[in-house]
Amino acid sequence: TFGGSAISYAYAINADGIAVGSADKFVGGVDRGSRAVRWDPGTTIPTELGPIGSTSDGTANATAFAINASGTIVGGGEKYVGNSGQGYRAARWDAGSLIATELDNLGTANSGLTQNYAIAVNTANTAVGYGTKYTEGIERGTRAIRWDAGTTTAIELGNLGTGSNPFGGASNYTSSRANAINAQGTVVGFANKYV
Repeated sequence: TFGGSAISYAYAINADGIAVGSADKFVGGVDRGSRAVRWDPGTTIPTELGPIGSTSDGTANATAFAINASGTIVGGGEKYVGNSGQGYRAARWDAGSLIATELDNLGTANSGLTQNYAIAVNTANTAVGYGTKYTEGIERGTRAIRWDAGTTTAIELGNLGTGSNPFGGASNYTSSRANAINAQGTVVGFANKYV
């Protein structure tokens, strides 16, 4: 566990035995959020990976979902503007680094809020996941996303058609998600089909 926490999760491990996940952080007995962490081989003590942002009292939330053979880690973290949460954003921690790089999204609501997550990374450091798509502040559902190595650009992957948002009637709405990517760059996941 981490900083007095009794709650931690491991989500992935690479061939070198480095595990990644999240753990609650407490400072002076006060909960300061869940942090992305790495457990190196031979130790049970996690190393905190830097968050995307935090509030003025040091509260932050982040999770590491995957790690590749070279040690590049991907996941997501809450973005803050001042003390206002702007949603989870996909993040990458380069091999050997504790600094989070925020990965781009597919637009935001007029308030700046959006959600996206990087949940898999291959040996070429290409990450995949999913995020909410907005056009001119209007939500269009979730879309599968790829982030190529060395860039932060979000590339929307194809879907199986769009329809109306069942919760608000907006058009061009769908849901898709990339769950895994192999060494050759083939991506798999799921998508709602519209006819």
